[in-house]
Amino acid sequence: MAYVALSRVTSISDLYLLNYNANALYCNHKIQDALSQMPTVDISHSNPLSDSTFSANNQEWTIIHHNIQSLSKHFQDLVCDTEFLCADLLCLTETWQQVDSSSTTSGDSFALSGYSLVSKPSVRRAGGVAVYVKSNLRYHILQLYCSHCVVLALVISGRKCSVTLVTLYRPPSVTQKHFQSNLNSLQRQLIQIKSTYTIFIGDFSKESPL
Repeated sequence: MAYVALSRVTSISDLYLLNYNANALYCNHKIQDALSQMPTVDISHSNPLSDSTFSANNQEWTIIHHNIQSLSKHFQDLVCDTEFLCADLLCLTETWQQVDSSSTTSGDSFALSGYSLVSKPSVRRAGGVAVYVKSNLRYHILQLYCSHCVVLALVISGRKCSVTLVTLYRPPSVTQKHFQSNLNSLQRQLIQIKSTYTIFIGDFSKESPL
């Protein structure tokens, strides 16, 4: 109970310990034994974003996806995350931004220094996708139709190639049959787009055919 209570503290100035008993706070010996047996890992030379780098024609873009589950609640967490801020393209699902229609919108309500924000709100509470694009990248928005999923498509123009980046959120209520139908429809629409590469990224839920 002490751990749970202390984990809720957001500021040291708001922490008050009344009738403090040092004997009441202790670590279970099984936890101590398990920690002592864990191997140590040297991360000083590791690159946690190495698997997120897309390379083509001597160009590299770091693309990250994160299910943020409310951009308004976790925007400050995003700002403070140095790994996320290394991304050239930061794709977010479940932004929980709502509008009266499913039109694509851009704005600076959640402006991130060095990035442009493009968002696709959802007509439902859970849903919505957004992409933070590094300011030095050129892009334009594709209007794609998707009946059951929330989709935001951007064409990123590089020096020697272009990439169509499709950020997709599949709600848990969407059946496998409808999801597969949506993917087929998106693929047919993307055939008309003259991009060197196409990347699908996002939250596809379980049993995804991708």
